Amino acid sequence: MIKPVIKINNIFFIFLSIFFVFGLFLNSGNLANAFVFRNLHNAQENITEEKAISLAEEFIIKNGYTNLAPGKEITPELLDKLVSPETVMKLRHNSLEPKAYGVIRKRRSGEGWTIVFQRKPEKNFDPKNGRGVSMNLEGKNLYMEPRDFLLSSVDKKLQVESK
Repeated sequence: MIKPVIKINNIFFIFLSIFFVFGLFLNSGNLANAFVFRNLHNAQENITEEKAISLAEEFIIKNGYTNLAPGKEITPELLDKLVSPETVMKLRHNSLEPKAYGVIRKRRSGEGWTIVFQRKPEKNFDPKNGRGVSMNLEGKNLYMEPRDFLLSSVDKKLQVESK
């Protein structure tokens, strides 16, 4: 009577071992495939510097920082909730040059892009400072940085059209 129990235990152990090894094989393949896919996926989605500049220029137009008509929905800044929407738009209107001044190859919160814009000379701000639009490497999660940037701190100064 004891011998059949041993055979059942042996068969169970063999089955469990095969199941475990097979599971490791499948998972290692899935992990390897996931790693390769993620790296290929990220490599395909990272945007160029030119695309980052274009997205940032569109962002400041849509959000009312230039003299052009803003979009219907604006991206709020940190302190926008303290004043009325009309005041927000009045403060933003025509406050930045429409063309990017320079590029910083990172963002405050990590990897990404920060595209810096000069302030308009008519506004009462230090002309050595500008504002920055940040985004991740894929060109998503755009927002206006809540601080000024020294224009001299950009990694790359762009050719700004003279008037």
